[in-house]
Amino acid sequence: MTGRQAGRPVVADKRKAMGLAGDSAPAAELVDLRDYRPKERLAVLVVEGDEVDFRAMERALDRIVEPGVVTTRAKTEAEAADLLERYPSDIAFIDQRLGDMSGIELVRRAGGRMTRTPLVLVTGQAERSLEDAVLRAGA
Repeated sequence: MTGRQAGRPVVADKRKAMGLAGDSAPAAELVDLRDYRPKERLAVLVVEGDEVDFRAMERALDRIVEPGVVTTRAKTEAEAADLLERYPSDIAFIDQRLGDMSGIELVRRAGGRMTRTPLVLVTGQAERSLEDAVLRAGA
């Protein structure tokens, strides 16, 4: 949509405006597109100890986000906690299997205390109990 309708600012589905919504995507919040300014770069923290998995995540992010992603990597809970506290990210992807603690434990510690960054737990496990634990932890 363009222009104004009946004196009101035009609004559109933000996900569609950002190119994130397909035909089957759920309804998203409506925003005034005059206020929408895309970021030049998306700052992403990836907490992943495995080099191969980190590179796969980095490639996936580069393919789906335009115009680009600035990716910072933390290999341990301690590195992640430091980065979450000191450097703002737009989003953080946290592997469930970390060497020094579980991803759920990091989400529990980080959520609310360290950061306002949205936290996403990444795992290859498909267990309902894990989903419930992650949601209770604050992801």
